[in-house]
Amino acid sequence: MPTLTWDIATGYDFFISLMALHDPEQFSLRPSWAAGVRARLPTAERDFLQRFCATKLLPLHWVHGLPAPKDSRAVLAELGRIPPAERLLALLTTHHTPAELLAILHEVQAKGAWDAADVTRTQALLPAHEKPFQTPATIGAMLDFWARPAEFGDLFLLSCESFYSEFFAEEEERLLPHLQAAAEQGQAWAADLPLETLFEELSQGVRYELPLAVDEVVFAPVFWSTPLIIDLPLDQNRLLFTYGARPAAVSLVPGEVVPADLPQVLKALADPTRLRILRLLAERPLAPGELAQELRLRPSTLTHHLQALRLARLVRLTLSENDRRVYALRPAGLERVVEMLYQFVNSG
Repeated sequence: MPTLTWDIATGYDFFISLMALHDPEQFSLRPSWAAGVRARLPTAERDFLQRFCATKLLPLHWVHGLPAPKDSRAVLAELGRIPPAERLLALLTTHHTPAELLAILHEVQAKGAWDAADVTRTQALLPAHEKPFQTPATIGAMLDFWARPAEFGDLFLLSCESFYSEFFAEEEERLLPHLQAAAEQGQAWAADLPLETLFEELSQGVRYELPLAVDEVVFAPVFWSTPLIIDLPLDQNRLLFTYGARPAAVSLVPGEVVPADLPQVLKALADPTRLRILRLLAERPLAPGELAQELRLRPSTLTHHLQALRLARLVRLTLSENDRRVYALRPAGLERVVEMLYQFVNSG
């Protein structure tokens, strides 16, 4: 049984919100509103952040290593302390970054350029937890930065400062109480629940049947990626597990009257294929391949539907060894839909 610790830090949301604003549909965020936030930034910083977010890189391990309170001020202060040419190295590398990968990156830096062979070699050497998110295009975007690290370092700090002043400074005050409440709830659950059940409650629908060969699990509540989770090895003995801290009645868009979860869930249920998936999963748990065969869907199409149902908390995902994934209906998710709709309609 690993030791469980809790890390309340708005620095995680600093980068996750930045990613969400550049990939709003992935986070069920209204694209027009996200575009409006991005438009507040100066053109150079806006264009740079667009390219950075295309890499799909979230330096959450770096945030964990910041001094308390690990907020946006700590993010900016630490970035300012690191020499510009070294900022990319600090953000991207961890204890499990292969030496061969670092060698490729330093070759690119020395050449000041990269080619298709560098992309192929880099893709083969990425850590397992990063491979599902990295394509040749995202790797190329990252190598563009690596070819000019000092330029990256200067623009990254300048862009983060602009993002903080134009958006996150005010947002940080809004989300901090939710992080604190989520940590308190998680600690209360941890006192009574088995570790497997605790993971499922915190993730709102993901069950782990994987051996946790670590000495410590660091739980970090985050607001902007609710209900998505990120599990990230900090080192050989510690695992970082981020989980959703945004309440169902609170929208990602500040001041929004309609909670974001309600239209998201209703949209998920409005699709006939997703309704068929839910009916099949109500009968028995199924792997994606079994669902695709039953519904005669391409794997990519099925993945899109399952992602929408997962974001709506309508399915439970079980993760087993050998990367086996099995989905089942989550009855609590259906009950939540009815409750949210009833409370909203009668809240006036």
